[in-house]
Amino acid sequence: MRSRPLSALVALTCAALACPSPAGIRKVDAREVHHTLTANVLTTGEPSVPSWHMLQRMGLRDLFEQDPAAALTAIQVSQLTGGRVFALAELSFWLGEQTGDRARYLSAAVYAWAFLFPGDAGTPPSPTDPRYRLACDLYNRGLTEGIAAAKLEASDWAGERVQLPFLRRILREHARSPG
Repeated sequence: MRSRPLSALVALTCAALACPSPAGIRKVDAREVHHTLTANVLTTGEPSVPSWHMLQRMGLRDLFEQDPAAALTAIQVSQLTGGRVFALAELSFWLGEQTGDRARYLSAAVYAWAFLFPGDAGTPPSPTDPRYRLACDLYNRGLTEGIAAAKLEASDWAGERVQLPFLRRILREHARSPG
């Protein structure tokens, strides 16, 4: 009886030793690791690790590199989770930076707000979540980049209408929440 589990363990060990390992370990400078983990669209101009991971998990990384707007649309029509809403905020801001489209900046602000205050749609992020601080910054920068400079300078600021891509769904979910 004992020989069967032991022989399985020996066979597994031999198979593991015969196959080259796809992963390895190397020493990396702590500052380099910190820089990689904290890099984001506001600090480096490139999306953060959590946004890249989300694109990868959804199978959209290649699409994002070829057609970012199409990748954002694919996320927007998916089941929206906190991680996806955060990625929409950061990736919308990134697309605003690439195109100068104020609607993308304003979309980033709305998605950041939805991530921070999900209403009944989800659980708010913990203030210790690294995405929390970035979402606050994306909200503020999205608003300032998205509102026309002439409007910001006007003493009697009046609102303007800007068509935002695919935000009706987020706004509708927040309208259902009691607070």
